[in-house]
Amino acid sequence: MAYDVAKHLNMFFENIKQNPIVVAFDIETVPDKTLIEEFYTEEELAEKENMYQVSLGFHKVVVLSYCTIDFAKKSISEPNVIINLDDEHKLLQDAVSIFKNFTKFVTFNGQNYDLPVLEKRSLLHGLSKSYSNESERINLKDLYFKVNELQNQPWNHFDIFKVMNMKGQKGGLSFLLSLLNKQKYDNMKGHVVETLVTNNDIETLKQYALQDAKLEAELFVEIVKFLAKDPIEFA
Repeated sequence: MAYDVAKHLNMFFENIKQNPIVVAFDIETVPDKTLIEEFYTEEELAEKENMYQVSLGFHKVVVLSYCTIDFAKKSISEPNVIINLDDEHKLLQDAVSIFKNFTKFVTFNGQNYDLPVLEKRSLLHGLSKSYSNESERINLKDLYFKVNELQNQPWNHFDIFKVMNMKGQKGGLSFLLSLLNKQKYDNMKGHVVETLVTNNDIETLKQYALQDAKLEAELFVEIVKFLAKDPIEFA
């Protein structure tokens, strides 16, 4: 079935009128080298340009940043960030409340990246026998089902990248932000995250992630103003 972008937009915007809180979120990842080396041969890795080209399940989540957009109050919250370079299980546990407490989400390429990665990594940890606390496994299985559900609910998930591409506006986040005269933190690209993690540069990683979430939210608000069938006012 062809993707119906107009129907998607109408459903999402109608939902905003009923429940005006939307969460913009973004994840940062690094290659899970331990898992990669266990499942990939040296020959297979040699054929890849870098370790990010492995299957999404081998991308370890180290950062999740997010902020809320309140269309009733016409405001965007200050962004928040969860960073854990050593314990992905704990990071995902901390992220559970975000997905449990909200119903509508905005991402940039979340359909192809953020949601599948969260789905696979939460499943990996949620079913792991190395965690003896059953409630932790249940929570992460809940996270798995939540992100899996969002991939099939266009009325609850707005993927900026997908929608703008379907509207003929092709380009990455930096390009779309340039249309608003904005740019990412120090004009950095996502692939530098691995270097920041290797150097344990937490502060730069934090600022990069916080700004990503805020810019994503601001971009979404501008898109809503432009694309909503019945304009949704936002100061």
